[in-house]
Amino acid sequence: MRDILLKACKKYYTALIERHRSNIEVLLTSPSGIGEHQDIQASIEKELGIIADYSGKLEMLERYFNA
Repeated sequence: MRDILLKACKKYYTALIERHRSNIEVLLTSPSGIGEHQDIQASIEKELGIIADYSGKLEMLERYFNA
């Protein structure tokens, strides 16, 4: 059970990181598709913060629980 739960957490955090990484890619490659008044830099910073949060959680899983 332990391994199943740890593996699920790892996949979950990895998928969320990828989701927000792809958001940054869209902002970097297609900024014209975003509303005119969007602050792209602020949006990228927000996405990076989310990635950092999930990346930290993933690191803690691997460090303390050998996921």
